[in-house]
Amino acid sequence: GRSYLSMYPRDKPKHFMWPADYFGQEHWFTTKETHFERIPEKNDIKRITQTGTERVLKDDDERILSQYRATDSYLNLTFTVLSCAPKVFEIPNFLSDAEVDHILDIAYQTDLKPSSTGTADDITGSEKKNKNPYLPQHLGWQRDGPSH
Repeated sequence: GRSYLSMYPRDKPKHFMWPADYFGQEHWFTTKETHFERIPEKNDIKRITQTGTERVLKDDDERILSQYRATDSYLNLTFTVLSCAPKVFEIPNFLSDAEVDHILDIAYQTDLKPSSTGTADDITGSEKKNKNPYLPQHLGWQRDGPSH
């Protein structure tokens, strides 16, 4: 369908957006990007430069950093709609224990500050504040999960 037309005059979204039509709705996907069982060494991590379909692994492609990943051929995830607006999904087993520990390690080593809207030139007392801290991507590897 063309669900993005409801957002007109905005451009069509660049990433697939899963529908959230009703509470408890379930979706599932399969990816070759399995969980990390241990965190890659810094010298093994390279910036991902491919975008879109260039990043889709073919059946005979080796997984990125496969020596650190679970040996399963695929990762199957089922997720459930918890809220329709805003869209909230529960995705059990999305991260491995090693991935969770890595994110927490980065967070504890970082001077986290509240995120906000606006610019440095436009700071006002009524500026929207967010209690979710911003964690820069360059501080650690990103979850290379599916986009749909």
